[in-house]
Amino acid sequence: DAACRGAERRASPRIREDISKLRILAAAAAPREGAPTVNQLCRNCNKNESDIDGKMKQCANCGNAWYCSRECQKIDWKKHKLVCTKAPEYRGNDTKLTNNVVMRHVESSYFEIRGKIQRLLAGDPSVSSLADVVVCFDQENLAAGTSVTPYSSYADRSAFTEPDGIGHWFFPGTDVFESNVAGVLAQLAQVRSMLLPEQIMLVTRLSGGTCINRLDLKFPDGPGGAPISLFSPAALDDATEAGRWILRRQRQSALDNPAMPDALREAILRMDMNAGAAAEEVD
Repeated sequence: DAACRGAERRASPRIREDISKLRILAAAAAPREGAPTVNQLCRNCNKNESDIDGKMKQCANCGNAWYCSRECQKIDWKKHKLVCTKAPEYRGNDTKLTNNVVMRHVESSYFEIRGKIQRLLAGDPSVSSLADVVVCFDQENLAAGTSVTPYSSYADRSAFTEPDGIGHWFFPGTDVFESNVAGVLAQLAQVRSMLLPEQIMLVTRLSGGTCINRLDLKFPDGPGGAPISLFSPAALDDATEAGRWILRRQRQSALDNPAMPDALREAILRMDMNAGAAAEEVD
């Protein structure tokens, strides 16, 4: 360890910066006990590793598709071959790390993403379910935040031309821009066709390109101790038991945040006390 630290100190600023980024990614990818889990779902039958004996199988060419069996991979190939492109050489070794980083980012941004999805469901006539929503973030610039936009903005291509859209990811003004956008739209349409009610469409910018997946974020101990899918219709509805459970967790998360101003924390606690007193009067 001492020798490694010494070598790092003697390295160039660029190498030290790369080492720092790797440490951040490794910390973000570290699994945490009791945290939400993300499933690698079979593209053909929607099974995950808990449904089968053994490990899920990954497409060796692109690294983005998962299958529960060789048979399912053969069945899906007619569709998958239309969007399957060769991954960079490092991709196979980094896929697990990337998946963990993606899951951890969605987990840490969950309340923000949930609120944005709720606002679209309530206020955008083109959005009636998660199939009409696209969640997007840049893995190499997490500080830029997570966008949640209607699928229609991708279908009409406005997401690629708006100043704050993702068009700059695909080299606008070059010969490859149109083909890049066409490829993303084809992948989005295919992922959307397989989406389950509790899954989100997630577009992630990686160092080697753009990855499009469907994601189901589960928490093992939800209402009554049962597992809960955090993007299910019930979890997105504040009027349901699952929705109220999530709101309580969100409030507790805010109270536990050391950065929260004391005045705001006291205001939330007073609201909780008033709500409790009102409930006792009703009883």
